[in-house]
Amino acid sequence: MTQWTGTTEEVILPQLSSEFWSEGTSVKGTLSGFREVQFRDANGGKSGIAYRLELATPITINGESHSIVELPPLTGLSAAFKALKNNGYSPRNGDVWTVKCTGVREAKRENFSDSPNFSVQVERD
Repeated sequence: MTQWTGTTEEVILPQLSSEFWSEGTSVKGTLSGFREVQFRDANGGKSGIAYRLELATPITINGESHSIVELPPLTGLSAAFKALKNNGYSPRNGDVWTVKCTGVREAKRENFSDSPNFSVQVERD
């Protein structure tokens, strides 16, 4: 007989939301999964990909230490991943990502949040 088990903690992880990022902030970790997520913004319902990273060095979020986090589909991250894909990259579990905030663009429209820009470097053995 074959059995599988899934837990909430495997999927619902601390997210590195836009509030986490400021210019120069970076994280490095190993890609260990992804999931499609649904969210709402000022323009309505959307979907995107959130990536699970196992960090090389734990970080503190809301006073708690975390070594596994999720990168949500922030506009700047999605753009950086699109640039990677345009350069021939396709994500694979085990890839090592270094994600760095290169600056934060102020929102120009009401009800929109500031948007971090990113540089994503990938290493693969």
